[in-house]
Amino acid sequence: MKIKSVTVFGSGVLGAQPMAMADLVGMTTAYNVTNSYAELTDEDIWKERRDFLKQNFIDQNKLGITTGEGFIPTQTQPIKMPIS
Repeated sequence: MKIKSVTVFGSGVLGAQPMAMADLVGMTTAYNVTNSYAELTDEDIWKERRDFLKQNFIDQNKLGITTGEGFIPTQTQPIKMPIS
């Protein structure tokens, strides 16, 4: 089977790297990963990052591409991008 296209959301989203990846996988996933680090390490930096994600994204329903808001503004309609 040959893949002829891939569906992406937004324009240039993957070009912004970590922040765009958080939007792509979802802010809930980013929060859960950060929370796991906070629990495993008990380090304040991970607790601060976890709390930041919760207050600024989760609590405000800015969940990434699923809601159209996150670190990077995206469009909510998918764009079919050809690959070859």
